[in-house]
Amino acid sequence: MVKNGWAIAYRYYSTDYILEEKYARENKLGIWKSEFLKPYQYRKNNKN
Repeated sequence: MVKNGWAIAYRYYSTDYILEEKYARENKLGIWKSEFLKPYQYRKNNKN
């Protein structure tokens, strides 16, 4: 999923999938076709 651009590498827990994310980002695959707010950034900005 990460290499195809439909998930991100969650660096907080692991360094796995970083190269796959880089590949997807560089090739503008999946979610990397446009700009988006990463889930952890969204949660940080919307604490209730």
